[in-house]
Amino acid sequence: MLHFRIFLARLWARWREQGRINKAFVLSLFLLFLVSLSFLFIPPDTYRLLLSGNRSVLENRATLTRRDPFKIHILDVGQGDATLLSQGTHHILIDAGPPEAEESLRAYLKALGIESLDLLILTHPHDDHLAAAPGLLRDLQVAQLMVPHQHSKNPLLQESIVMAQARGVPICSPLQGDVLHWGDVTLTCLHPQPIQYLNENNQSCVWHLRYRKFRALFLADWETSAPFPLPEEPLTFLRTGHHGSDTSLTQELALRLSPKVAVISCGKDNPYGHPSPKVLEALEDVHALIYRTDLEGTKVFSTDGHTLHWVH
Repeated sequence: MLHFRIFLARLWARWREQGRINKAFVLSLFLLFLVSLSFLFIPPDTYRLLLSGNRSVLENRATLTRRDPFKIHILDVGQGDATLLSQGTHHILIDAGPPEAEESLRAYLKALGIESLDLLILTHPHDDHLAAAPGLLRDLQVAQLMVPHQHSKNPLLQESIVMAQARGVPICSPLQGDVLHWGDVTLTCLHPQPIQYLNENNQSCVWHLRYRKFRALFLADWETSAPFPLPEEPLTFLRTGHHGSDTSLTQELALRLSPKVAVISCGKDNPYGHPSPKVLEALEDVHALIYRTDLEGTKVFSTDGHTLHWVH
């Protein structure tokens, strides 16, 4: 800000010498000065967010120890979704599983000693992604809740919102282009756009994660009928959409993403036939390592930002 004010002073002096000062110029200069002055009251670590051109939905100022590995927990919640992102004592939960897995999800978090969440993301209004959310908002310290931008009468989603309000938890709705900075991790919302989607699956918040050289994509229940701009960088990790249904991935999309690892969350012997043989074939064709919760249970992956390891 000091450099900016020096620039204004030099500009004033130059225009005085040239005799080009008029009332309009003085007013413009005064307005510029007010804008620069307003930045004095903004915390310095938010400047980059304000100037990035994106709406900042969360600025997490927690200091994450660089020695802590970044972990992705793909929880086996049956026919549903729940993903835990962890680094040290900081955690983000993306979705909260179906009703039948609420107890096991809460037990998993308790076993890890998790008493707080930096962020709880509810990607879209379907019960198989929401069940544990109201209880977690009641019993844990949740710093922020993200919900779909499109209004829904889903009882679990409404209960989650009411509980968050009662606990004083800030609520926001991410849209395409929003950026979340979480220590060394950057999460960018690629979908949805600020429009109404008749298909509730396509209300899903899709997140692209960057951690040093590591890249991941979390598709929730997004379907290919609602395309969005894809990341240009090579993808390490894909959280395959909609439990591996045939609407979640095409051969063209699999080739475009070419993930090294693809994870599918689905229930054992589920009545929907998930994952689709077409999706499995598309992933196999690009030589992705495929992990399925219905066959292998909960999976934990760890990365230092360069190499991805399977923990258990």
